[in-house]
Amino acid sequence: MDELVAATGLSKPAVYRVFPSKDALIGGYLRRLGDSILALVDEDRDRLTASEALHEVLDAVEADLRRPTFRGCPFNNASVEFPDPSHPAREAARSYRAGLRQRLQTMARAIVEDECTSANLAGQLAVLIDGAYVSAVHLGPDGPARDGLLLGHRLIEQANPEVPARGSSQDGREPTATSPIPTRFARRCASAGSTANPARSTSSERPDC
Repeated sequence: MDELVAATGLSKPAVYRVFPSKDALIGGYLRRLGDSILALVDEDRDRLTASEALHEVLDAVEADLRRPTFRGCPFNNASVEFPDPSHPAREAARSYRAGLRQRLQTMARAIVEDECTSANLAGQLAVLIDGAYVSAVHLGPDGPARDGLLLGHRLIEQANPEVPARGSSQDGREPTATSPIPTRFARRCASAGSTANPARSTSSERPDC
């Protein structure tokens, strides 16, 4: 709390009126973090085709895994750090994961009419994203994390065969997930690898990841 007071210039009573405890502060940080990421997903869903928006999600994940300060997914980190399922950080992490999965399902349903098949695609993408974050912490972004994201791209392509495969329209090469990567998701995650001290995350490039 002292770091937050120093960073914001607010008085301690003012800070404690908004966040009565450190647990509430961390939960609030993660809720805002999740809301801003989901808002970006919504923007892409509105401006792109469903398959393009799904590819964009995976590209954004890869960009996040490749940032120099990457320390894992802050939502996963919170789930490990706080064992109580009712902790504000755990509740915020669950809410974010549920929101992301719901959006994946909506986009999958737009390219696959069968409800069961589209739900399976969304679930597969969700678990590949989670797995990529966990693997990249230990083995880096070019290990199994990259293979998992490539598999995600392939699943999207297979679900929507009328759209040419990424990277294969000209020379027959396999699609890759390392073409120019959007960075706006990654900028919002630039300092969000740890949930222990959210007051330290003061990058001007992100309001909160």
